[in-house]
Amino acid sequence: MKSNRICFVSPNVYPVLAGDSGDFMGGAEFQQVIIGRHLHENRYDVSYVTKVFGDRRQNESIGGIPVFKTFSEDDGYPFLRFFFTKVPRIWKALKAADAQIYYQRGAAAITGIVSLFCLIHQKTFIFSAAHDTNFIPEAINVPYWRDKLLYIWGLKHAAYIIVQSQNQKKLLRKNFGLDATVAYNVYPRRSLVEKGSYALWVANIKPMKRPRLLLEIARSCPDLEFRMVGGMVKGHEALYETVKAEAAAMNNLDFLGFQPLRATEELFDRAALFVNTSELEGFPNTFLQAWSRGIPTASFFDADGIIEKNALGAVMREEGDITGILQELSRFSVDHRRRIQAYFNRTHLPERYLESLDAILMNLSTDPKTDKRLPLVEPQSEKRGRNELD
Repeated sequence: MKSNRICFVSPNVYPVLAGDSGDFMGGAEFQQVIIGRHLHENRYDVSYVTKVFGDRRQNESIGGIPVFKTFSEDDGYPFLRFFFTKVPRIWKALKAADAQIYYQRGAAAITGIVSLFCLIHQKTFIFSAAHDTNFIPEAINVPYWRDKLLYIWGLKHAAYIIVQSQNQKKLLRKNFGLDATVAYNVYPRRSLVEKGSYALWVANIKPMKRPRLLLEIARSCPDLEFRMVGGMVKGHEALYETVKAEAAAMNNLDFLGFQPLRATEELFDRAALFVNTSELEGFPNTFLQAWSRGIPTASFFDADGIIEKNALGAVMREEGDITGILQELSRFSVDHRRRIQAYFNRTHLPERYLESLDAILMNLSTDPKTDKRLPLVEPQSEKRGRNELD
């Protein structure tokens, strides 16, 4: 029996769904919107559970997809709101969605809440990784010990776990003794950029993204133009202001601050190469924004060695010839850019993710108790081999 009622539980997804991303765009939320809409277009019964943003408290439908609201961050009383306001409202929304499968992405307290709901109501819970740190116990990024305990409990009781890379699969097995299937992040098709005019950096301004390293790189490459896009992150306001001030004094770098998705897409349409300076990632959506257009990537991080295996750009090392690497990538031929785009089309289109999800959905039986930890099938793009170029 193929189960096709799936609910994406994502507290911060509403601004992405509604096309009003404010001053923050989360990669996990963006992925869930792409996947959910693709499933909806392929006759799946899709819904979302999200927080309340602004005064939009009523449940609604966006693009024909039901959206169930839970709470706003200010609802309830301090110290009491989690158990007496947030949890009950999440539970109510999960029941209202009435799905067979509940899908939640990223380490959070809500992982445990959704997992418990599914156990009690005999539903199927799918957990999807958002970052390598989801499976490194000392690096799990949640605000309270309570949240960490709930997350780990929920992870261990998930029916299925989907990860973004083979490295995440190894971390999960090593640190939690659990197995998973690999499904790479996805992105829609885009037109080839045959020749761009600048190096582009896009990330939220926080220490892990190492934005000041981009400033150093730009100083070492005075003949190359740079565009830097990044929103302010709570708790890291001082870093944002420092980066903004230092960038203002540079002649070859334009600091653009936060930009909505549409503006960021337009910046990618004119980029010669994409630069990533993060020390640790999950699987950046920005890589896909670049590769979908045939834009080479220069990065200090390479999930599963994909960049090197598939000649998608270059992996940088701080002691290496960064200037030479960027100059070479900016001159990539049209044929090389087409090969980058061909790799993307084989591996990262939304239908590739559906192959992985179908391996789960096709195996669901009428008795949810028998659905736990069924063998998972790797997506077809995995089987074809990731290092083949057209």
